[in-house]
Amino acid sequence: MLDDGNKISYRIGVWGRDTEDESSNWREFENIVSAIEEDTRQGSLIGSHLIMATDNQVVEACFYKGNSTSKKLYNLVLRVRELELKNSMKIFITHVSGTRMIAQGTDGLSRGSVDQGVGSGEAMTKFFPWGLSACQRSPRLETWIKS
Repeated sequence: MLDDGNKISYRIGVWGRDTEDESSNWREFENIVSAIEEDTRQGSLIGSHLIMATDNQVVEACFYKGNSTSKKLYNLVLRVRELELKNSMKIFITHVSGTRMIAQGTDGLSRGSVDQGVGSGEAMTKFFPWGLSACQRSPRLETWIKS
């Protein structure tokens, strides 16, 4: 799911038999990388900062480590880094809890439901408050730290 502030784009599909032996980590990451590649071919992400939110901790770890014991995951990391270089972009991958992904609507999209969270018109930033400090997101935190 891509939200550029003006529109939301998403892909819904079914994995074929040719990928049934692949790990869910690879399938999820492959889907995202393919979507980013498609958007860069259309020119919509050139020079951008892209935040990829995922509930897949393995994908996040591979990306920041820059490596994986899985050759297929490693090749996906290389494709993402190549996209950054060729398109003057910066890609950030961040882990987000599964419950937050469900509320945001991405989880439902994977099953064909387009009327939840962002799909129903709610702002993406409501679900991923990256611009807020930890104390702003949880006002009791500062009191706890000082105790």
